[in-house]
Amino acid sequence: MPKPLKLKPRSELDAFLRQISAERTVSADGEVKLKGHDWEDAPTLIASYFSLDCGADMQQMEALLRSALFSGEYLKQEFSASELVDACEKIRAKKSKQRRSEFKIVSAITSYSGIEFSKFISSDVHLEFDVPENLWSSHIEQAKKHFPDAYQVSTKYRRVPYIATFKAATGIEGFERARYEIDVWRGAVNLASNIVKHGRRSFGTDEVPLNNFVNSKFSSVIDSHGEFVRSGLFFYTQWRPPRNHSLRKEARERLQTDIERYVELISRRHALSEFSRSMLVKYVRATDTPNWLYSFTELWSVLEQICCIQSGQDHKKIVERVSTLYEDKAHTKLMLDHLRVRRNNIIHKGYEEKSDTSERILFQLNRYVTQALWLIVSNGLEFSSKDEWVEFLDTTGSVEALRAKKIMLDKAIKFRRQDP
Repeated sequence: MPKPLKLKPRSELDAFLRQISAERTVSADGEVKLKGHDWEDAPTLIASYFSLDCGADMQQMEALLRSALFSGEYLKQEFSASELVDACEKIRAKKSKQRRSEFKIVSAITSYSGIEFSKFISSDVHLEFDVPENLWSSHIEQAKKHFPDAYQVSTKYRRVPYIATFKAATGIEGFERARYEIDVWRGAVNLASNIVKHGRRSFGTDEVPLNNFVNSKFSSVIDSHGEFVRSGLFFYTQWRPPRNHSLRKEARERLQTDIERYVELISRRHALSEFSRSMLVKYVRATDTPNWLYSFTELWSVLEQICCIQSGQDHKKIVERVSTLYEDKAHTKLMLDHLRVRRNNIIHKGYEEKSDTSERILFQLNRYVTQALWLIVSNGLEFSSKDEWVEFLDTTGSVEALRAKKIMLDKAIKFRRQDP
C-alpha cells in the first residue's frame, strides 16, 4: 500500500491553493499553465508548500500533486485542500494499476578529455555510457528537427553520450524520477570536481556554470520499441556549456580517482543516505546554471538545508553550525557572515552584484557547501540520524573544552552505573 500523503496544515494548504487558482490559466485547447512560471518551476512551487519525504518518494508525491493541479479533469477556479488530496489519491490509485514499461533517456554529459565513467545502477535507473551509434544519431536528428534554431554542434567541449534505462507507466511520468537519480550521480561527480575549487576563475563577464559535468542541451525519451515518445524531447533553454580546459595528467588522474570514490560512496547505504542524495541533487541543480548570482542564492539554500535550518530560524544559525567544522572558527564566521549579508541584500533588498563579484562570492560559498556536503555523503563519522548530525553541528567549544566536558561526562556515567 502506498504511504498516505503527508501534508502541511490544511490552513496553509488552502492558502496555497488560493494562490494557485489565481495564477492558473487554461488555454482553448485545455493546456494548463501557471502565470509567470515555466512547467519546471511547478515542483519547486509545490514542494515549498508541502511536507514531502526526500528522495524518490518526494519525486513521486510531486508528480501526483502536479497531476492533480494540472489535470484536464480538474479545472475548477477554486478548490479546497480536501479536494486536492482526494484528487491525488484517485490519480495514485489509477497509476498503481497501470502496467510499467521500460523507457530510455538518451542524452550526454560534458566532461574533461580523458575522464572515463563506469556504469551506475540505482534502485530506479541503470545509467550506461555505451550508446549505439544509430540511437545517438536518431537522438541528434530529433533535436535538429524540433529545435533547428537552438541546435548547434560545438567542438569546444567534450560530450559523453549516455543511456538511462527506467520503468514507468509513461515515459514522461518517469522522466523526472529518472532525472533525479541521474542528478544524484552527477552530484557526486561534480562534488569530486568542485570540492577543490576555492578561488574564482576570472572569466570576467562570460558566465558559465560552476559545474564541469553538465547535462547536454537536449534529452530524449525512447520507449521499449525504440520509438521516440511524443513530447519526450526536452530542451534546456538556460543551458550553456562549462569552460572545461584540458587537465594536466596528474590532475586528471586525481580527479578520475576521486570520481570513482565519490560514486562508490553514493552506492552504499547508511543512515544519511537519502538525506545526502537529496542534497547532492539540490547542489548539482543549483550549480548547473550559468547565472552566477542565481546560483549563489540557490547554493545558500542548499547550505541552509544541509545545516537543517528550520522555518523561522535565524540564518546566523548556519554561520554557527558551519564554523564548527573549521579550526579557524573566527575567520570562518567572518567569511560566512559576509556571505549571509550579501545573500540577504540580494533576496530581500533586490541588490544586484557585478558579474565579477557574483563569481567571487559564488566560489567562496561553494567552498563551505562542498565541505559540509562531503561529510554527509561519506558519513565517515557514522552519524545514525539527521538529529545526530545536527547535534554534532551544535557541539561548540575548543578541543580542550570538549575534552574537559568528556572527562566530566565519563565521571557522570561511572557514577550512575554504580549500584545504589
